[in-house]
Amino acid sequence: MTIYRQIQAMGTTIDVVIPHFDEKRVPVLMRNLREEMGLLESMLSNYMDDSVISRFNRLDPGREFHPGETLAALLEELIQFTDLTKGFFDFTLGAWTSLPDRKDLGQDELNKFCRTPIKERISLDNGILKRRSAKTIIDSGGFGKGFATQSIKRIIRDADIQSAFISFGRSSVLAIGSHPQGDSWKVGIQHPVDQKKTIGVIELKDSALSISGNSMNNRSKHGKGGHVMDPRTGRFITSMDQIAVLSEDPLGAEVLSTAYLASLDQPEEEEISEIPGFGFYKYRIENNLQIQK
Repeated sequence: MTIYRQIQAMGTTIDVVIPHFDEKRVPVLMRNLREEMGLLESMLSNYMDDSVISRFNRLDPGREFHPGETLAALLEELIQFTDLTKGFFDFTLGAWTSLPDRKDLGQDELNKFCRTPIKERISLDNGILKRRSAKTIIDSGGFGKGFATQSIKRIIRDADIQSAFISFGRSSVLAIGSHPQGDSWKVGIQHPVDQKKTIGVIELKDSALSISGNSMNNRSKHGKGGHVMDPRTGRFITSMDQIAVLSEDPLGAEVLSTAYLASLDQPEEEEISEIPGFGFYKYRIENNLQIQK
């Protein structure tokens, strides 16, 4: 039978669909997924005062912090992505971007901060993490769901499940195998203004999809100012354009969809070059109409 369950985690809903699954195995699988999401939230949440990231964000600059092996490995990868994306993905800008940590800091301070090499803002050496600047605040908004989806993928695979579909708040999607009635899972890209419309369809098989963009839903949370910042200008992306990135790597897909969105206002020559292993889709929205590039 087809199993459908929901998990409330990391401030959103995770939909889990598994065709042809033994119902007797459901309780163990769901317990494993919920426990893993709880662990990740206690590590990555900007909204939990006692999360590992929140505790780090309150440290005085220069103090040693032991993030644990899992978070240390993740941060090493994020530093590499920051370099790979020319700084358009920047997880250290929480003082400007993270709602619970946002401070009244101006454009000049942002420009100066972004010109500072990332390793002078945050350092990780032999598992020891340090804030190099009082303005360094990790914002997990651009990578947390991708990392969580990576963990879900591992748990699903470890359970020897050959076909599954996971939707993490609709913006991060994971497809294991293919749909039982086809050779892929088809994902519709919802119009950001008219939610009854679909502006594109992407086929997934053993891959993840991350969608970044403004919508009426996140405008209710962040206002019209947007939620993804272009570090070059300090301005938030306010257009309703949508970016979708397809990859076998859920973390990389989320990071790159965030970075591509952040670069939208830059001249074409400044945009991020496409990266091997990642499929890139851009949906321009003008006057509530779809223009695909």
